[in-house]
Amino acid sequence: MSLLPERPLVDHLPCASCHYDLHGLKTSGLCPECGWPINKTLEAGGLDYRWLVAIHSGVQALLVAHYVLLGSAVMCFLLPIGVCFFIILMLGGAVELGTPHPNAPATDVRSKRPARVIGAGMIACMAGVILLAGAPVLGALFIALGMALLAIGKVLLWRHFANLMENRFSRAAARGGVTLAWAYGVFASLLIFGLGVYFWPGGYNGGDIGSGLLVFGVVLWGLASGGAIITLHIASKVLREAMGISRSLERTGERHVVKEKVGRIVKERTSAAIPRDHSDE
Repeated sequence: MSLLPERPLVDHLPCASCHYDLHGLKTSGLCPECGWPINKTLEAGGLDYRWLVAIHSGVQALLVAHYVLLGSAVMCFLLPIGVCFFIILMLGGAVELGTPHPNAPATDVRSKRPARVIGAGMIACMAGVILLAGAPVLGALFIALGMALLAIGKVLLWRHFANLMENRFSRAAARGGVTLAWAYGVFASLLIFGLGVYFWPGGYNGGDIGSGLLVFGVVLWGLASGGAIITLHIASKVLREAMGISRSLERTGERHVVKEKVGRIVKERTSAAIPRDHSDE
């Protein structure tokens, strides 16, 4: 978990001690309200423990999804079932990773776009499967549209994951997310282009070229899936650490608030007692 020492905060993060908004301040400085080191708050990912749990759940869902897909690919007859479970888990992970930070502006909906695009792709694929029985051509078009939306949603998901890791948690995971976004984008392009060439009527050795592109795409998919598992394991580790720090900082913040309230009550009672003592004299 690291950030540039002099990098100004672009997020609206509450101080871990007094909940002062640290937006625009340098990460190497102190909270102007209570003097708590800003880096300590950043280590907890913005203090909010429940938000960290949601992000960690999203990472775990994506991790299980890739294990399921790779496991089903080894046992080829289970691949269709594995793909279905992969898409469902990927949607669940996208929803969890799209959980907005409590201090984020209500108008910022960028984190929810991957889940919406993936959900639209799932609906299009389901509609295409239903239409195949009565209108095969229309059903195939819906399935193609759904696959394209799923590919775009996955690229958006990895971009969002990379931005999330870069801003708060791990640059290594962020670099992995950017690489995976490009890899899955290239894989989707090869898959679509390869299928188009393979089924294109006429010459140009479409079958051989399409088969070659499809094989290359599958190899790229395998490498990307392995990289995704490594990247998600790194993210899961730093998120668990952030959750532990966040819980301890929440307790520290609670003690700070309690101490502040007790001090204010003591001052009020003391100031109220002074006039009464003078009047008695």
